[in-house]
Amino acid sequence: MKQDDPGKLLRLFRLANLLGSRKHGYLLQEILEHTGVSRRTFYRDIQILEKCGFEVEKTGSGRWYIERGQDLSDRLTFSVDEARLLRETLVGLPKETSKLLRQKIEALSETGSSLQLGYQSKLSQTYSELQEAISKKKQVQLLDYHSFRSGTVSNRTVEPFSFQSTNGILNAYELSSKQVKQFKIDRIGSIKPLDQTWQFERFHAGVSDDPFGGILGESPWHVSLILDEIAAGIWKEERGSFWFLRLEELEGKRYRLSEKFSHPFGIGRFTLGLWDHIEVEGSPDFSAYLHHIIHKK
Repeated sequence: MKQDDPGKLLRLFRLANLLGSRKHGYLLQEILEHTGVSRRTFYRDIQILEKCGFEVEKTGSGRWYIERGQDLSDRLTFSVDEARLLRETLVGLPKETSKLLRQKIEALSETGSSLQLGYQSKLSQTYSELQEAISKKKQVQLLDYHSFRSGTVSNRTVEPFSFQSTNGILNAYELSSKQVKQFKIDRIGSIKPLDQTWQFERFHAGVSDDPFGGILGESPWHVSLILDEIAAGIWKEERGSFWFLRLEELEGKRYRLSEKFSHPFGIGRFTLGLWDHIEVEGSPDFSAYLHHIIHKK
């Protein structure tokens, strides 16, 4: 698991809880619909969960489940406090030193995946607190939220109501701006639960979804890409026929993808993962985002 990919951690957390939530388990198609991932990603995630100590079972009728509904946090190598201490210690070191130490710690660990989950266990805690607020229809404060666009750190009072399927983003109604916005979960310092219940639920619905399940607010990212046949095929496999049929077919077995996205994270990962098969077409903000991600690594 890459250290710069908290979305994977949250996806594993949700998958483990899903498989442990029903005694008789879920069919593969049901799991794919719940999680929004491809068949290939599902099997990779199952392997990671098994390495972390989960007893993932499959019945003769093709139903998947985890015995006794084990919680992901029960399988972490480090406790939340230990993980926080490690994280704070490494953050204070130079980038290269921090990276080398993380690699050495994982190499010495009997289960590198479990260690990585422990290192980022604060994300699981944040996700759990947000999930509880959603289930109780409560407002929360996102403390010390780091905004990518403005470069600021501030507290945001919001009504959280859903998560995007695979990319670690929270959909929430922000009271100060009176808008539905998307918040990267790994940029939230901590969660402060509030006693106030939802007051603006009527604004949570009636907004458009993007291909990654995000909620389009008032400042969506417009992205236009030219895909070759390979990229278009993977787009269909991962996003489904509905979004594939929206592609504009061009000459030479090429396709134009022109959509609005709530956040560039998901489409950015898709583009960078298929860089030799995709051409970015007239999307300056998205091009700047990709440039920032490439040079950050």
